Amino acid sequence: MNVPDGMTVAQDWQWSGPATQRKTGLKIEISPQVKPGQYVFTFDVQINGEFYGTIPCRVTVVP
Repeated sequence: MNVPDGMTVAQDWQWSGPATQRKTGLKIEISPQVKPGQYVFTFDVQINGEFYGTIPCRVTVVP
């Protein structure tokens, strides 16, 4: 993950459904020192040690 300075990303919740269905919610915390603007970064997706690719993320910080 290449998250911009002043932002942190953490796992917030997890859901398990029938069979192999799983969902994970992420939380992005933004420091008050982060200037308004658009920030783009990516998440790596890794499950049980196996890499599945990246997911783009765009966050817009407003004044």
